[in-house]
Amino acid sequence: MKNQHLYTNLPTHRSLAKRALGASCIAASLSISTLQAAEKVEEQLNTEEPEHSFVIPAYTLTSDETHNTLNVTERDLNLRQANDLEDTLSIDPSVTVGGSNPKAQKIYVRNLGEGLLNIKVDGATQSGALFHHTGRIAIEPELLKQVEIQPGVGSSTQGPGALGGSVNFVTKDPEDFLSPDQQVGALIKNSYFSNTDGYKGSATVFGRISENWTSLVSYVYSDQGDLEDADGDSIEGSETKQEVILGKVVGYFGNGHTLRMSFENLDEEGMKTQKPEWAPGPGNSLYPMESTRQTASLNHEFEPIDLEWLHLKTHLSYTTADITQDGPWGAYIGEIESYQFDIRNIQAIQEHSLEYGVDYRKDEVYLGPSSDPHLDSEDASVTGLFLQGDFQVSDPLSVSAGARADFYQLEDRLGQEFDHEGISPNIGFTYEFTPEWSLSASYATAYRGPDINDAFKLEGATNAADIEAESAENYEFRLKYAKDGFSAEAGAYWHHVDDLISTSPDPWSKTYDNVGELKTEGFFARVSYGTESYNVSLQYNQADTTIDGNTATRYQYGSIVSSIGNTWVLDAFWTPIDQLDVGWNIRLVEEINDIDYPMEPGADIDKPGYVTNDFYLRWRPEFLENVTVNFTVKNVFDEDYVSHGSMEDMRSIPGYGAVYSASEPGRDFRISVSMLF
Repeated sequence: MKNQHLYTNLPTHRSLAKRALGASCIAASLSISTLQAAEKVEEQLNTEEPEHSFVIPAYTLTSDETHNTLNVTERDLNLRQANDLEDTLSIDPSVTVGGSNPKAQKIYVRNLGEGLLNIKVDGATQSGALFHHTGRIAIEPELLKQVEIQPGVGSSTQGPGALGGSVNFVTKDPEDFLSPDQQVGALIKNSYFSNTDGYKGSATVFGRISENWTSLVSYVYSDQGDLEDADGDSIEGSETKQEVILGKVVGYFGNGHTLRMSFENLDEEGMKTQKPEWAPGPGNSLYPMESTRQTASLNHEFEPIDLEWLHLKTHLSYTTADITQDGPWGAYIGEIESYQFDIRNIQAIQEHSLEYGVDYRKDEVYLGPSSDPHLDSEDASVTGLFLQGDFQVSDPLSVSAGARADFYQLEDRLGQEFDHEGISPNIGFTYEFTPEWSLSASYATAYRGPDINDAFKLEGATNAADIEAESAENYEFRLKYAKDGFSAEAGAYWHHVDDLISTSPDPWSKTYDNVGELKTEGFFARVSYGTESYNVSLQYNQADTTIDGNTATRYQYGSIVSSIGNTWVLDAFWTPIDQLDVGWNIRLVEEINDIDYPMEPGADIDKPGYVTNDFYLRWRPEFLENVTVNFTVKNVFDEDYVSHGSMEDMRSIPGYGAVYSASEPGRDFRISVSMLF
């Protein structure tokens, strides 16, 4: 009966998904177009980079004055056949996604976890945590147009509470598929994964409703068995079945108005370990688990031609996410609802610009058994005012400066009310000594009041009555050089978070309080050389993170931080002919030894280093103009390793015998075939 309750809503989603797939197949059979037009559109989208760009095959690093953003493009995701968060984000050495079980994958940017990041899907913030033993965000790479990653505290426009940076997932628009003279079309794609003996199929229908309106419907179904590590051992609890539906309508009407409406529904189910981020074992049994996420967004843009000072953007969104585990105490349900509003204007003033506006978000979190799913609850809100200016002071000098004021409110499960407010200024500059050489430096701050707590920790959770808001400072500088296909960049950063909020005094506690000061000091470098047909790059990132002087661990601080060894990424990309792309990626992570674990005096932890190799190939045969074939080999040499973003191996410490992560997946052959109609 528990299982019956757990999966009650699945038939409805599956029937809807089947109807979407049926619609896709019908549209595909009714309308035939060529792949060539779509390929031209794709090439334009992926080659028209901003003026200040640092392009290497792994991603595109764009620079808007002093604020740098890593852009992972649709082309990057397709080449590597991204299947989960790790495939999607672990391209740059400053970004790590840990967790051999996809359900447990957590994002770390410069060692700072998703608990300190502002994560969005089409502008809708994915706030709060459902279950501390799983990741906070579920996403389907098949539907992504690009991913924008902002490391460290940056612009005031990032949104509230971005103590460690931001990650914005952007889904595809109908125009990303339609050629200029096309009315309707479809894309069918099927993929096979050898490691899980898994399958993924997707179908997308897109078309023009009228001259000014376009739409698309996408359906993705994935069925993956348990992963296998490099020794051929099954990683129990890693199987999953996933269904995703994305619908989007885009309209252009009257004097610069653009409207985007989207809805995404993601359903995932499988037999998972009670604590998915821990390795399976006698103390970590398998139980049914289901999770869903639904995000509805409305984005309006108004940029009239005759009013240079007006470029108005408005965002409205609603997100609901839940997780149900039918565990040792029966079916328990954690749920988060989030409402968001954002309105801003980007005002051009000659060579300068100002961006200013207001944003608001309200979050509600619930936990309870299936008989009373809202037994415990908390709600919080934040209202922000922001201003960011970019100024071209002279030909070689540009300055960016801004600030935001945030007002936080929280009512916790015990009825305690907390009100915090703070101002977060930032300033930076870029100076171009010559057309090839430039220097950038910045100082930025961020502020965050106490927020809703982890849903699966709500029962018995307590906030300290005198809890303080968190505040972050980020200092950063970088030196760049670029000429004739050669690019080089190096820089350093210092990041502090005061009054860090976490469970205290130990990881299993349910008391939230200020636990101390988080410090990260790091260095990065990138070198790249390429032509129109090939590119070779080497990237490096080093970051040391401590909390009150102790090296930070994922086990103790979960979604907040993990210590990652010095990381090198070598990427080579070659296009021998127009129809063929070939690439090789090597990621080397250095070991970290003798990490002191402060909860057990005298205990230490080791994190062995590892090297992974990935090969990828994309082929567009001339004799089949509407077909693309992708072939990828992940972990080519079958490396046996545990990601530094995963749970540390604590088995050397008495009493911690169950606390360790399973190894990452072994070699995986992936092949996909897509057909555009």
